[in-house]
Amino acid sequence: VIPEAPQGVRVQIDFEQVGEIGELAPGESREVTLHMIADQVGRIPVRLVIDGNGATTEAEHVLEVLRPELEVSIAGPEVGLLQGLGEYAILVRNPSEVASDQVKVDVTLPAGLKITTLDRQARYDAETGRLSFTLERLEGLTQDGLRFKAQHLAAGPQQIVVSATAREGLPSTGEHRLLINGLPDVTVQIADEGRPISVGDSARIRLTIRNQGTGPATGIIARVDLPNQLVASESPSEESDGNALWFPEFTLQAGEQKVIEIDVEGIAEGTTRVKASVTMDGIEEDLIDTDQVIIY
Repeated sequence: VIPEAPQGVRVQIDFEQVGEIGELAPGESREVTLHMIADQVGRIPVRLVIDGNGATTEAEHVLEVLRPELEVSIAGPEVGLLQGLGEYAILVRNPSEVASDQVKVDVTLPAGLKITTLDRQARYDAETGRLSFTLERLEGLTQDGLRFKAQHLAAGPQQIVVSATAREGLPSTGEHRLLINGLPDVTVQIADEGRPISVGDSARIRLTIRNQGTGPATGIIARVDLPNQLVASESPSEESDGNALWFPEFTLQAGEQKVIEIDVEGIAEGTTRVKASVTMDGIEEDLIDTDQVIIY
């Protein structure tokens, strides 16, 4: 028996010599087992030649060689808020038709993330940020994984790394990057020039908005309400109506400030107040400041 295997297949014959059966009596049959080890994936034809007593016959068989595969990935938010929660999903796929056994998944979290909940049994060390779990068997063309929630403890860029291996090896890795923004801390101050204004005289009111926090303040809209004794020299926007002055929306990064200057004219005597109101994303009540103005 002479096996003719193509490149990529190694053949082992489990009887003595090199496939020599010896004499076969009329009507006798004998079973021979060939152990074939495939080094490549795909449809591999194997040809068997039987030669004896001057006669030759052949047989062919096509081996369908499959191999398990692993693909691991992690998904989650790309941007998060400091002290907020993010939900993350680890997905392990076997895109082949062959099952893979003892799939071990290891996750490394940065110091800026701390897991609060897991949706399956896993080992988690909060000090080292290591998370691991095992899938006993992952059938072909299926997927499995784990979801967890993590609290964002540090501002700045963060990276989560995940790797998976199986009993057959099949290493696979993935990563997820996100940016954790700090919390904004916005203050509002409105002030005039610190002197009384005479009727018909001009003055300048200054509105200062500062972000003293560690994250951006977005969607900031400022409004200044002038008393009846004052009139603005020009309207800052189409939304402004009479003495209610609306200013276009803007964003302040951490540490930035914006100064808005408003030129006004006194039109009637009185002691009154100018009011500034500021709203932005993430707050329910406006930030308010007032300043006393004297017109004589």
